[in-house]
Amino acid sequence: MAEKTCAACDCNLDANSFKVKIGGEIVEVCCDECARKLKEAHASAAEPSEGRDMNGDKIAASVHDEQRRITRPGAALLTGAMVIGFYLSAMTPARADTNARAMASNRMSGLSPTVSAVAKDSDSGPLFLRDLLIIPGFQVFKEKIISARIKDSMADKTHTESFKSSPTRRSVQTASGRISYTEQGAGPVALFVHGVLLNGHLWRNQLADLSDIRRCIAVDLLAHGDTEIAPDQDVSVTANANMLKEFLDALNIEQVDLVGNDSGGGIAQIFAALYPKRVRSLTLTDCDAHDNWPPEAFKPFLAMAAAGGLRGTIDAMLSDKSVYRSPQALGPAYEHPERLTDDSIEKYLRPLVRTEQRTRDLQRFLAAFDNKHTLAVEAQLKTLKASTLIVWGTDDVYFDVKWSRWLADTIPGARRRVEFKGARIFFPEERWAEFNKELREHWQAAQRETR
Repeated sequence: MAEKTCAACDCNLDANSFKVKIGGEIVEVCCDECARKLKEAHASAAEPSEGRDMNGDKIAASVHDEQRRITRPGAALLTGAMVIGFYLSAMTPARADTNARAMASNRMSGLSPTVSAVAKDSDSGPLFLRDLLIIPGFQVFKEKIISARIKDSMADKTHTESFKSSPTRRSVQTASGRISYTEQGAGPVALFVHGVLLNGHLWRNQLADLSDIRRCIAVDLLAHGDTEIAPDQDVSVTANANMLKEFLDALNIEQVDLVGNDSGGGIAQIFAALYPKRVRSLTLTDCDAHDNWPPEAFKPFLAMAAAGGLRGTIDAMLSDKSVYRSPQALGPAYEHPERLTDDSIEKYLRPLVRTEQRTRDLQRFLAAFDNKHTLAVEAQLKTLKASTLIVWGTDDVYFDVKWSRWLADTIPGARRRVEFKGARIFFPEERWAEFNKELREHWQAAQRETR
């Protein structure tokens, strides 16, 4: 039985291969890079100028591969056609002599001989085999048949671009509640976990930009976003980690590239420690760790919530978005708080006050902040072998950069630690392009390690 080969590079597929959706068809590729090349190729057909500016070399390589794939089956036919062409030329000396004189005339005038040799037949209809008499004639054959096939093949792939650019909002029932999430893309699953007060909207730029190589899923935690839970549902960070396991089970997802930020990074650590086989790779950004939960700078907010001021504070931030951006509220979490849109603030906070129960759920989530949850899994964290990337902002008032070093020293699977100079806790939203580059390279490296 013939071995399966990669749709992009023709190498033999192994156990690490996976399927991607290209132009309405499912094809199998050997790695993320091949998946990306195929999707960039179809994107170039839809938006040639923009694609060339951003990914010119890769798109050119993809088009070349596509051309090679299409022309392979016709190689024997073309060779035979040229031989027959020479035979036909001998049978029709007058035609050959006329073509030769026309070519010579064109050479003297500086014109290309390509068209004149076959102009009559190409203008009048079907291409005759004798038009392959000379190599320039083959260029016309290529333009009329092969180039058309390449164009059609590349155009078939434009459906994937629309798929990539359309995030879908869904929900799924679990033992912990009906969990809301947004997903985009196809391929191996990447699961993104946000922190306190936010929701999956934090990861919108990751979903849009990385969905060419991953099925990106941004979940709404318990007591956040559009996730619906019972009034007595445990909403602690350990309960949230267990919810992630239930969530993946409900979607029949075996393994993920896990990405966490803020308290979502702490939840990601707990999940990875409790369910290490479910983690293909781990990425931690500025987040709670060890006994730094809650961080000192967040304790005044917790005290306010405990004193009963949570609803009034959220209402104030919603009625005047500049309050959210102020140094007394969430401003210190951003490198450029003035750039955060009113719409994003609305998306983050409005679900938290949609009902009285939702506000109470958030209050319970805040009251459950305790470093006992991370300390309880520290022994397992010290055995975690999943390839781990740690990316940290150097200007974070909540999580000092020393905690990135602690995580790198604690997790055996840590492969790379990166500092973003001047960045703050929510840099995945502000410096998404820079961060996405790190994620893309990390996932590719992790995949190579598993081969």
